[in-house]
Amino acid sequence: MDVRQVGRELGVHYVLEGSLRRSGERIRIAAQLIDAATGRHRWAEHYDRKLEEVFAVQDEVVATIVAILAAHVRRRTRAKPPSVGRRMTTTCRHLLPSRLSPRRSA
Repeated sequence: MDVRQVGRELGVHYVLEGSLRRSGERIRIAAQLIDAATGRHRWAEHYDRKLEEVFAVQDEVVATIVAILAAHVRRRTRAKPPSVGRRMTTTCRHLLPSRLSPRRSA
């Protein structure tokens, strides 16, 4: 199935694809993070570990993906100015409370 189609159907920006293989007491976890809009790989890695370390590998993969996604979100946020509606809402939130507060009579 096409990753871009999956992204559209799920309404997500990224798709995580992976596999787990076992050989005796060893495992290999392969993971790749794919941009759902373009189909381009953002990150890919494989991990060879002892079966008893499976939870540690899971934590490592999750931490790596979170760091990558956080960096992409920060870049997108900095690169994209807020919409007019959002700027207006933010401006109103800062200006209106001081102008609409009741005046005290002397």
